[in-house]
Amino acid sequence: MAIRSIHPVLESWFANEYDFAYAHLIKFEKPIKTEAGKSAKKATDYVYLTDASRDIVFNDGSVDSDGNANGNQTYVAGKALNIGSVSETIEARATSMSIQVSAAALSTSVTDSYTVGASSLEGTKDLVDEGFREGDTITLSGAGSNNSKTVRIEQFENGNKKIVVTPLDTTLTATVSESITLTFKNPEVEGLLLDRGQSSYARYINR
Repeated sequence: MAIRSIHPVLESWFANEYDFAYAHLIKFEKPIKTEAGKSAKKATDYVYLTDASRDIVFNDGSVDSDGNANGNQTYVAGKALNIGSVSETIEARATSMSIQVSAAALSTSVTDSYTVGASSLEGTKDLVDEGFREGDTITLSGAGSNNSKTVRIEQFENGNKKIVVTPLDTTLTATVSESITLTFKNPEVEGLLLDRGQSSYARYINR
């Protein structure tokens, strides 16, 4: 039986019977509207999840449609709850697998007065108590300059009243005491629930 080619370092771990742990790294395209249905293949066009006990940073070597490297991406722990079995055959055939993702924060939203920086928002409420978690995608809505912008929560600070975020395809405008509603919008969850009549509806098919 042929042995699959693996990285020499990992092969040495096997040979020396070192202890190690493994995890699934899941990357799949968001169900978002794109021109002519084609993805730009940018890092922000994908969701990165893992069933590991901690976040994992990994560079898969991918590039976007302009040839720019996507670089390191953080695969967020706690979002992938269960991974089905993977079937491999020597024949070309259709197979399937299941992925169970967390929807614990579905429909979560909170309104507060926030001080906004280039990569942070700070208010007066404990956002963990409100239901948000690291890795969540949230949209900002309000009457100010940050209306309709989308960010990903990277970490909580100051008693969970401050979130460090990564803006997704946008930049945040620094403001003080802006009334903003934060709404859970994880695409891997929300995409399954969108009504076909909504302008942002896009299918998972062929993605």
